[in-house]
Amino acid sequence: MSHWLTKPFTRRQVLGMGGVAGAGAVIGGGYTLSLHRSAFFDELNVTQYTVRSAKWPVYLPQLNIAFLTDLHVGCMSVDLDKVEKIVTQVNALGADIILLGGDYLTQNAAHFMDFIKPGPIAEKLKKLRARCGVFSVLGNHDWANDGNGMWKALEAAGIKVLENESVYVPFGEKGFYVVGLADYLTRDPDYKGTVAEIQNDLPQIVISHDPYTFKDMPSSVLLQLSGHTHGGQVSLPFIGPIVNPTPAAPLRWLYGMIEEKGKRMIVSSGVGTSVLPIKNTANEVVLVTIETSTTLAS
Repeated sequence: MSHWLTKPFTRRQVLGMGGVAGAGAVIGGGYTLSLHRSAFFDELNVTQYTVRSAKWPVYLPQLNIAFLTDLHVGCMSVDLDKVEKIVTQVNALGADIILLGGDYLTQNAAHFMDFIKPGPIAEKLKKLRARCGVFSVLGNHDWANDGNGMWKALEAAGIKVLENESVYVPFGEKGFYVVGLADYLTRDPDYKGTVAEIQNDLPQIVISHDPYTFKDMPSSVLLQLSGHTHGGQVSLPFIGPIVNPTPAAPLRWLYGMIEEKGKRMIVSSGVGTSVLPIKNTANEVVLVTIETSTTLAS
């Protein structure tokens, strides 16, 4: 008896399979086109979170943080003019402090990307305004292209770059610390060592480009802010995102507010695209409100 795999197909069967393949191509092509179009935007989404914690002292006023990450300037959805619009939108939020999560640069991939040098990008970001300042870390794409150049350009624009370093930020009666970690994939982040250098009990807010450092987060840290994942960049119908771009990182650390073992992290899907010009996850700036909680010891 002939197996169905080796038995010749009839003309009707061939035409039927062709129709199914054609329909699949139309559906797949339409989905791909929707991803491509969704990467082009005029307004950032503002994704808001409120963090209530006993680690934020009662004597400090409420803090509003604008967190912007993964611009990937040079990808098809983000050019220098778009950066200028984004800066205007972020300034309009009136945040107390602006934190930048890295990956300002991108690199040409199959002609979908253009390499834009650090200087012009930093000149646009120079216009960011917040009363407590603007602080940043670098990401893997920055170091893969011109990490030193991006660092120097940001510093020249008045934006402090932190790599395994903390900075005290005056706020209210006292203040808090912003801690910036080195990129996990390309550098050597020292979470515990950097936090250990802080010799008081003021709140600590950490910027780490890659969320995988969350595994090393000390309990003293109030909140970690990360990017890198793009929220998966592509979320499949009925399935959702299927991979975390950081090796060994769990899928649950891909996006949003993560709370585990008394620790908190917010992962943003960022703005730009990486490798391919497709993205159907949020193009966003994150606005975080931090306030005290006398009932939670976290």
